[in-house]
Amino acid sequence: PLLFFEDPLLLIEEAMMLIENSLMLIEDTMMLIEDPLLLIEDAFLLVEDPLLLIDDPLLLNLTLIEAPLLIEDFLLFIDDTLLLIVHALMLIEDDLILIEDYLLLIVDALLLIDDPLLLMDDPLLLMDDPLLLIDDPMLLNLT
Repeated sequence: PLLFFEDPLLLIEEAMMLIENSLMLIEDTMMLIEDPLLLIEDAFLLVEDPLLLIDDPLLLNLTLIEAPLLIEDFLLFIDDTLLLIVHALMLIEDDLILIEDYLLLIVDALLLIDDPLLLMDDPLLLMDDPLLLIDDPMLLNLT
């Protein structure tokens, strides 16, 4: 873990990229939800008036007989589409949880920038060798 946190700014940059990716995934998922909602709207119109499907008056008699079956099919389609939307919303929820985790990483990295001692598994090691804190060789000479 110490190597991973050697450069907290790098961690922040990585977390920001991951947040950006998650936001793009959410945007893509929202677009996937948009299309089925339009299809559901069309299906409701057809449930209200299945005769909207008929361009040919000769088919009208046949359609009146099949109208209840068409309505049942449209309702099943609506149900299936709503299930897909629920799954898409669950994916969005997962992405939001990831974003929350990435933001927590950024907070941790900012804390490390503020207090590098947080990197130490055992701060008592500093008592033996306080030079562990010094990254810059020029400062080491001054010390």
